[in-house]
Amino acid sequence: MVLEEFGLGRDGSSYDPRSTVDIRDKYFRALFEIVYEMADVNQTMSGVNFWAWGGEGRPSNRGGGWWSKGDQFTGDPPHERQGWYSVYDTDISTKSVIRELAKKFYLLMFKE
Repeated sequence: MVLEEFGLGRDGSSYDPRSTVDIRDKYFRALFEIVYEMADVNQTMSGVNFWAWGGEGRPSNRGGGWWSKGDQFTGDPPHERQGWYSVYDTDISTKSVIRELAKKFYLLMFKE
């Protein structure tokens, strides 16, 4: 089983890509650890898929406006306000949390 499409908005309910993500990082880390422990012990879980990778995309409106034709994609669907759940390429702390889990899952494949 894969735990997928979970996410958490940016700190302070901000849509600004420059806002902090401390609470989201703690949430991701906690979920990742639970899934990893389950995968390590009894194989009932095999991975996670957070919502959503925004990468280099940025909302055209820092207040979380709706997506319009010509706007960059942020990972959020067009019918939702843009940027709240997005993990951006500049979210160094969140990328570190994701990288740590990816490494642990990679190493789990080789565990005897």
